[in-house]
Amino acid sequence: MDKVNTKQYPFILDENELEINNTISASIQIRDNIGNLSGFYNNLILLDIPGSTPLIVDNGSETPPYGYSLPADNYSVVLNEFAEDTVETFFFTGNKSFVYERSGATQTQTDRLFFDGGVSVTNPDAQIKTVKLLNLINETTQEKLCVARSLELAQNDSVKIENPDSNKIKLISYGTAKDYDLELNYVTENGLGRFGDFGIQLTANTSHTFVPNWTDITNTDLMVLVDIGNDGIIDDTLSLINQVTGIGEGQGSLLSPNSFNLAQNYPNPFNPTTIINFSIPKTSLVTIKVYDVLGNEVATLVNEEKVQGVYTVTFDASTLSSGVYFYKINSGNYSEVKKMVFIK
Repeated sequence: MDKVNTKQYPFILDENELEINNTISASIQIRDNIGNLSGFYNNLILLDIPGSTPLIVDNGSETPPYGYSLPADNYSVVLNEFAEDTVETFFFTGNKSFVYERSGATQTQTDRLFFDGGVSVTNPDAQIKTVKLLNLINETTQEKLCVARSLELAQNDSVKIENPDSNKIKLISYGTAKDYDLELNYVTENGLGRFGDFGIQLTANTSHTFVPNWTDITNTDLMVLVDIGNDGIIDDTLSLINQVTGIGEGQGSLLSPNSFNLAQNYPNPFNPTTIINFSIPKTSLVTIKVYDVLGNEVATLVNEEKVQGVYTVTFDASTLSSGVYFYKINSGNYSEVKKMVFIK
């Protein structure tokens, strides 16, 4: 196994510290309230914000920083010069994490983010962008996860995710009407509760505040407080019914081992362990390896001959740094790669 020498994160960052991890195949400009600039732009590392530090993989390669450590404050973030299709930005502070993600990025586009304890994104481009926002609250004995997917942003539209308190998540939309898919997870040592609903309507300039019954989110309806006009006044209350009963998004069909299949790990994001299912239609040598964003191998999960069947393997990332990892299966002529996110 190749060892990766990176900064090791505590389970919970200091409340006075913020870390922003970004897609290394794009430029990033981070500005504080008085205009100081840190980031990576024009192939230069900029560190004008007092107390800012680049996070670099120390393996001898010359790559841009994968993130920045900053004093906790409000920051605007500009992402552009995308060299790859997928954009991902992670914000870690205190016991909270936020993730912004979208695909379909092009070289000429720009994404504008803002962090002020929550995360908002604005689309300055003419093209409609479909984005995902994630919020994770890491508590001593439990984790609360909210994912809002398939949010379409027209030009000058913006959406924001934040926490009114440790039990609520607020999704705020500025601009045109939107639909979105929602997933909530509640993870404890005793198991996982999951809630999901799809095609939820969010009218123009409206916010939805989710008030889950966290300890029983699988079996109870979700109360949603609706603020039309974003004026702080609750105009309506929705009750959403759980529409999911499976084990996770993108798991694929593993009911019959008549074909090769690599399922999406679950939970995802995870901390510090996650489960990966795979199926083999015939006896063959199987390898499953995990790689970091630079392609360095960090773990071998499977390396042996398997007979036809459905299998489960657990990946423990407790010795690794927070961030994006890839896991790859090889068996005969079959090969597939999937992405997972580790958040300490």
